[in-house]
Amino acid sequence: MAREAQRPFPSINILIILFFFFSFTLSPFSPQAVSASVFKRLQLFSTEKAQPTSTSSVLSLSLHPYSSIIKPPNNNYSDLECASLGENQNCQADPCMFITSYGDRSTVEGEFATETVSFGSSGSVDKVAIGCGHNQRGGASGILGLGGTPVSFPSQIQATSFSYCLVDRDSGKSSTLEFNSAPPGDSVLVPLIINRRIEVFYYVELTGITINGEQVPIPASAYQIGQDGSGGIVVDSGTTITALPDEVYNSVRDTFVKYAKALTRTSGYDGGLVKFDTCYDLSSNPTDGYPTMSLDFSGGKTLPLRPANYWFRVGDSAKNCLAFTVTTQSVSILGNIQQQGMRVNYDLANKMIGFSPNQC
Repeated sequence: MAREAQRPFPSINILIILFFFFSFTLSPFSPQAVSASVFKRLQLFSTEKAQPTSTSSVLSLSLHPYSSIIKPPNNNYSDLECASLGENQNCQADPCMFITSYGDRSTVEGEFATETVSFGSSGSVDKVAIGCGHNQRGGASGILGLGGTPVSFPSQIQATSFSYCLVDRDSGKSSTLEFNSAPPGDSVLVPLIINRRIEVFYYVELTGITINGEQVPIPASAYQIGQDGSGGIVVDSGTTITALPDEVYNSVRDTFVKYAKALTRTSGYDGGLVKFDTCYDLSSNPTDGYPTMSLDFSGGKTLPLRPANYWFRVGDSAKNCLAFTVTTQSVSILGNIQQQGMRVNYDLANKMIGFSPNQC
């Protein structure tokens, strides 16, 4: 069985996530390098979770939820036998089966296999490791693992970088995912930190959050990784709401409230997995009164945010809540609300992350 992953976000024709599957030798696979290419029609904002989806490694195709056994209509599809995976205590029967669950209590189970993945006119890659789901309850229709493990999708196609642009939640446009493309020239570049104990995550040093010119500092203890692998702040495309340690969140919230007095405060919102205590009624469509906000990284790098990067609208109502919450985990999360509307480039070769506003 796979370890429990933390939570989802959407993908190719299906949806995209970061989650954790198997860790095994790659003897059955023949990774190939591919040219820069783009996936279209990505619906990247399907859920509002509180824990990272991130432990992600493997492309998982769930073709028909609740079906018995459905296989992709491709002659290159091939089940994997346990013996081909090397030493793997989780593989119990042939073909190798998997089961995994997420922080929103959704689950998927099926068989481990390889398949040919096509990149439109850019070519294709053979023997890509996938999980073919037969039985799915809740969550996204499919998952593309972009994490930092040897069996992740970027690793399998030998990509030196990847980037995505998550369009605003209300946008009618499509988000895009690119491989092996250079970051835009105006990128805010910050070091990509690798946690050797948990290589699937992509970490950064977020040193502060500035609101209307007042910086809420983030203590080093919050973004430094401990010897046991705990701590740190990860950039996660699969987590909607940014999660911070309680003392940091409280300072961010109180500073935001101080500078949002022109807006109409309303009651909080309890969504079960995520709770908001700082919400406003924006039914009057105010054109001003919004605080300015930016993210501060090590090296003096600053990333300005739009109001769309810190509001989370509750359903179809006019209630909008501050898109930050408290984490109960040792790791903090920079979620996708703060990333939407910009291109986020993961330069794996040079270990840098670039944020490029208005480059979708």
